[in-house]
Amino acid sequence: MAHREIEGTGRCWCARPWPCSARNAAVAMPLLEMFWMVKAENRSDTTVQHRSLQSARAEAERLAREHPNVRFFVLQCVGAARVEQPTIWMEARAIPF
Repeated sequence: MAHREIEGTGRCWCARPWPCSARNAAVAMPLLEMFWMVKAENRSDTTVQHRSLQSARAEAERLAREHPNVRFFVLQCVGAARVEQPTIWMEARAIPF
């Protein structure tokens, strides 16, 4: 997980107060590239990721002309979530008895 402050909140993306003690963690989540998607109202089959707002808006307008009674929304990716569960190795110690 990348440890960065959530802008203006004083908290890290890992939910700890900023600066968090884990901000130098060995495993970092790469930054996402911004993308936009076009979604038709009451439909869930959105699959194309547009690399610019202008491209997504042009696609929404094209689809709206083809389907005059349907609204098309332009959605922006603001982030992503992923569960990470690292495997931890624990050394066994001999018990003196």
